[in-house]
Amino acid sequence: MQKETPSAPRPVSSGRPRTFDPQKATEKAALLFWQKGYDTTSMTDLLHAMGIGKGSFYLTYPGGKKELFEKVLHQQGSQLLHNLTLEISSGSDPIEGIKNFFRSIASVDSENWFNGCFISNTLVEQSHQDTSLRDQATVWFKKIEKEFISALKKAKKKRLLKTKEKPRVLARYLISAWNGLQVSRRILSQKKDLEKIIELHLSVLH
Repeated sequence: MQKETPSAPRPVSSGRPRTFDPQKATEKAALLFWQKGYDTTSMTDLLHAMGIGKGSFYLTYPGGKKELFEKVLHQQGSQLLHNLTLEISSGSDPIEGIKNFFRSIASVDSENWFNGCFISNTLVEQSHQDTSLRDQATVWFKKIEKEFISALKKAKKKRLLKTKEKPRVLARYLISAWNGLQVSRRILSQKKDLEKIIELHLSVLH
């Protein structure tokens, strides 16, 4: 009697194939979060902006809206820190790099002029709401503060910074100035007015 040859096992399905680009969908969600904030952005808003269904959404982000927001928060924090380190390392004068980083606040296009800083917005919005999101936003400012301190110490060694203020105090002042200027941009509609205020804040770096 001829033995039957066992058939090959069928591949296990890992769910329905994606019919969207996760990166582009996340970018659309980031813009929505940036404009509306975490709390006031509904799932309906997200699905519409991302152009996907609820099934595809939860297949990609099992943790729901919060998981997606945390991903966006990490991307925005990484980009902000990258922008700062790039400016500082692009020349021989770290102070000029810090100044250029701040001057970029006034170079935002009109479409995003009133959006503010994503990390700053999250810190303010979630201060008394979701402390885990607040803490994640705080981590990025701690990293930026550390980068400021390192740059300021280098500037002092090169005698490019004459002020007697300690680098840590200056770094914390700069964090405060950054957050304040993000609010000021929403108040001032004229770019030249914001540029003057930025330079006034930067005058401490002498």
